[in-house]
Amino acid sequence: MRYFFHIAYNGGNFHGWQRQTNSPSVQQWLEDNLSKIFNQKIVCLGCGRTDAGVHASQYFFHIDIKQHWDFDIIYKLNKMLGKDVYIIELIKIDESYHAQFDAKQRSYSYFIHRKKDPFLHDVSAEYELQDAMIPKMEEALQLLLKYQDYKYFCKQPELYDNTLCNINAVTFRKSADLDKIRIDITSNRFLRRMVRLIVGNLVEMGKGKLSIETFESYLNLESPPEYFHAAYPQGLYLSKVKYDFLEREENKSLYPFKI
Repeated sequence: MRYFFHIAYNGGNFHGWQRQTNSPSVQQWLEDNLSKIFNQKIVCLGCGRTDAGVHASQYFFHIDIKQHWDFDIIYKLNKMLGKDVYIIELIKIDESYHAQFDAKQRSYSYFIHRKKDPFLHDVSAEYELQDAMIPKMEEALQLLLKYQDYKYFCKQPELYDNTLCNINAVTFRKSADLDKIRIDITSNRFLRRMVRLIVGNLVEMGKGKLSIETFESYLNLESPPEYFHAAYPQGLYLSKVKYDFLEREENKSLYPFKI
């Protein structure tokens, strides 16, 4: 039987989703605990990778297992996993469906707060931005819809056959006092550290250190960035994963703040 797990996690104590040799990962934590429950080796295949410190308000992985059980696996697993990983639901699925390969698009959300807040520093990124530059950030974000090659917004473009991505939706939300900002980007695929590099350069614009023209020159591959500006990981969330055979709403209650 193949089962999809719908989960969320705080990535602050993990070195990303994927199992690492010497660092804790979400995948390892889940596999170790599931293997204890079923007394056999369990492999969790996720819908994608996240960087160290990055969160997921919606994430899917699947497992294959023949064994039947007569207990509440969601309750038991949530008790074992502790405070950082939350099992939302378990979905029995056709064995032909794959958590990673059948994902049609993914959305990432990035949260920024502009004033020191001890309740947000682990789940949102603090940046000093100029009020007058925030509209410029919003204008620059819309430029993503015009371009497809994100070579200059990828940490290691040489790892990919191509660096083309179809970004089909972006949103820029801000609170009335401009103290909180949320940036959303939806695409058919994302390159390594792509969202954090995009947001990092938007932040540079918000500080008055980067022009829209220079930002667009990175998108049209006219000139490579002078500096590698990756936004802090704690502000980034994998927020929605879309499948043709499975539709779930965003888990908005798990976001650090609402705008």
